[in-house]
Amino acid sequence: MNSPHEIARCAPDSAGNPKLRDPYRPLLHFAPRRHWVNDPNGLVFHEGRWHLFFQHNPNGDGWGDMSWGHAVSDDLVSWDERPVAIRQSVDADGLPVELVFSGSAVHDGDDLVAIYTSVRLSADPDEAPLQTQHLARSTDGGETWVKDPANPVLDRGSTDFRDPKVFRDGDRWVMAAVEAVDQKVVLYASDDLRTWTLLSELADPSLRAGTWECPDLFPLAVEGSDEVRWVLLVSVLDGAPGGGSGMRWWVGDFDGTDFTPEAGGWLDHGRDCYAAVTYNDAPDGRRVMIGWLDNWAYARQTPTLGWRGAMTLPRDLTLVVTDAGLRLRQAVVRELAAYGHLDVALRPGEELPLHGGAVRLSYDGTAGELVVVREPATFSEAFGSVSRVPVPLVDGAVALEVWLDRCSVEVFADDGRVVLTFLVFPEQH
Repeated sequence: MNSPHEIARCAPDSAGNPKLRDPYRPLLHFAPRRHWVNDPNGLVFHEGRWHLFFQHNPNGDGWGDMSWGHAVSDDLVSWDERPVAIRQSVDADGLPVELVFSGSAVHDGDDLVAIYTSVRLSADPDEAPLQTQHLARSTDGGETWVKDPANPVLDRGSTDFRDPKVFRDGDRWVMAAVEAVDQKVVLYASDDLRTWTLLSELADPSLRAGTWECPDLFPLAVEGSDEVRWVLLVSVLDGAPGGGSGMRWWVGDFDGTDFTPEAGGWLDHGRDCYAAVTYNDAPDGRRVMIGWLDNWAYARQTPTLGWRGAMTLPRDLTLVVTDAGLRLRQAVVRELAAYGHLDVALRPGEELPLHGGAVRLSYDGTAGELVVVREPATFSEAFGSVSRVPVPLVDGAVALEVWLDRCSVEVFADDGRVVLTFLVFPEQH
C-alpha cells in the first residue's frame, strides 16, 4: 500500500494538475467533514461496527453548542460520518439551554444506551451550571436517540462532575467519573443504569497537574501470561510533560469497590494525545483506545479550513513486564498494518527530519533520551516544543515506528512503551 504522503493528492483540477482540498486534512485519522471536534465519546463495538461518538459543534469550527457527533467503521481505517447523534437542547429562540458533554455508551439488551454529562445553562451568566449525568437510548444502532425521562440519573450538586465511563462488571454496571477541579475519580455502581451508589473516590496527591477529565477504568491482560490487572486512565488539562494537556495511567487492582494503584506514568510524552478512552465490547478481548489529537493550549487556533480537530490512530493496549515493573504498551491497531509507516533505527548524534523539518527526531546519547523538537508556528506561541524522554538503546540504536499523516506524527519507541504524538502544520512554521 502507499504511504499517506504518496496518496495525499485529490482529483486533478480543470487543467489536469493535482490539487489538495485541504493540505492538513488527514488520510488515516478520523476528522469531521465540517466543524469542531474534541473528546472521543461513547466508544462501543456494536453489531460488527466500531462506533465513534465525539464532542462536536454542529454549527461551527470553534468550541461551542456541544453535542455528540457520530462516525462508524467496519475496520478502524475508513470512517463513515453519520448525522449528529445527541444534540444540545435549545430554547424557543434557538439559544442553548443544555450542552451534551463527554460520556460513554453500553449495550442494554439490543439497545445502545449513552451515559453523558449534561450541562444545564443558566440565564444568569455568573451562575455556574450544574453538571449531572444523563441517559439517552437508541434502538436503531446509534442513528437516533431519545433522552431518558428520568434524567438526571446522578446528581452530586456539583459544577464539575463529568465524563462518565460506564462498563459491565459482573452483574452490575460501574461508572468512573471525575470531580474535575477537586482532581479525583469517583466510582459508582448500578443495577439498572438509573440508580447509582457511590463506591469510592480516588485522588493522587503526587499528581497536581490541573483539572482531571475523561477517566477510564478497565481490566487488561499482561502479555505472555494469564494475569489480568486493572488500568485507570485520566486526562489532565495542564502540567503534562510535553506542556499543556496530557494523560496519565495507573496499573493496580480493583476489588469491586476501590481501585488501588501500584504504578503509573504518562500515557504520551508528546503534546497531542488527550481525552483518550477505550472501546466497550471490543471483539477478541481487545482493548482499543482512541484519543483527541490536540492540546488545549492551542486547539482553538489550529489553521484548518472549515473543520477543526481530529482523532489519534486507534491503538491496542496491553501490559508488559519490565525490569521496572508493569508498563502500558501501545501499538497501532493491526487493521492499519498494510498502510505505510517508517521503521527507523536512530543512533546517537543522528537526526531524522519529518514534514520538511517541522519536526526533528534525535537521540541524546549522554542523557539516554529520545528528543523530539517541533518548530514554532505562526498561529500560536504555545505550539513550539522540545520533548525529551528516556529510551534505552538496543544494539547501539533506538528503534522507532513512526506514523505520518498530513498534520501529525506519532512515534512509538521501546516497543510501544514510549509514545509521542504531535500535530504538525508545516506551512505554518
